[in-house]
Amino acid sequence: MTDTRLLACIDAIYDAGLDPEYWPTALGRVSEATASVGALLIPVYPREAIPLVVADTLAEASRDYAAGWSRYDSRVVACHRMDAPRPGLLITDAMLFTPEEMARDPFYQDFLRRHGLGFGAFRFIADGDGALTSVSILRGFGRGMFEADELRRVELVSGHLARALGVNARLAQAQRRAGDLEDAIEHLETGLILLDGLGRARFVNAAARHLLGDGLELGRDRRPTATRPAERPRLAALLAAAAMGRSSGPLLLARARGGPPLHLDAVPIRGRGPTADTLSAAAGTRHGIMLLLRDTAPSAPVGIAEQLRQLGLSPAQARVAELVGQGLAPSDVAETLGLGIATVRTHLKAINAVLGLARQGELVALVTRLSTWTRHGRPRSRGETIR
Repeated sequence: MTDTRLLACIDAIYDAGLDPEYWPTALGRVSEATASVGALLIPVYPREAIPLVVADTLAEASRDYAAGWSRYDSRVVACHRMDAPRPGLLITDAMLFTPEEMARDPFYQDFLRRHGLGFGAFRFIADGDGALTSVSILRGFGRGMFEADELRRVELVSGHLARALGVNARLAQAQRRAGDLEDAIEHLETGLILLDGLGRARFVNAAARHLLGDGLELGRDRRPTATRPAERPRLAALLAAAAMGRSSGPLLLARARGGPPLHLDAVPIRGRGPTADTLSAAAGTRHGIMLLLRDTAPSAPVGIAEQLRQLGLSPAQARVAELVGQGLAPSDVAETLGLGIATVRTHLKAINAVLGLARQGELVALVTRLSTWTRHGRPRSRGETIR
């Protein structure tokens, strides 16, 4: 497995993020990048969020599964016993059954073996707009369990899949309202800035124009820059990663005048098709960047947990984030919410991924800022930053 395969996989994922017809091809690339024989995207809730998407290598097995074997999928039952699904959770067969149980299970021995399939890894991802999807990656029969480094690659790929699905959802929603794609992009509720190959803004939609000036602005050369000098290296890293077809986001960008931060994500513009063509034309290149901006300030005073949900966390993650952000240790959070400590740590890992945080201190700073905004409508200290 080489980095070339991983980069090709990430490019294909963002192709599909702009044009859903490329999802089967993208899942084929996911299979190659994770040393598996096939991958699937399965909607968890709401069921209609996305259609079931299957890599071409799993087409026959998928038909067989839909024709009756879905009723005997013991993994689904076992997942629910583990308090799954929830965003960020990564599950493998070894977490669900013992080798002896799998040796006696008809689903493993009759269905999977017949189609040359072996053990799997399953990660639940949230698209940032409330939809939950399962990324299912299956190894070939006889390959054994996923190794630790392979699971890390599954987690990495899953993050890109979540962002691409979020782009799918936002563009589709805007297009349903507006009809015409160009009009939909202009009136997208999420702020959108299209950058050319030199990082200059070529298109800024209405929502982005409204958000510019505090936290993020465009310089004289039309390149995005953070209002606060301390935030500029983080923004530069986000854009540099997107230019290379990777991602280091999302990013919470502190505002100069205080208040809740801007939520930024950068997605490379790749691929073919109507959506990609429209965005590429607006950016002036097929290798541009789509910078997405979201205002985290609530339109009316709401609780901390609700504000955290607006940032893309699930209800359970928001409760954990609020308590940890208030200074409680993970063990105390587990006791307060009646959860296992392992579940709390799993939630924290997912919270950091969704919010683009690296340390618990950053979560404390964010919750403190949100708390002050909730009480007073403005931050307590303009010098406070989110780090």
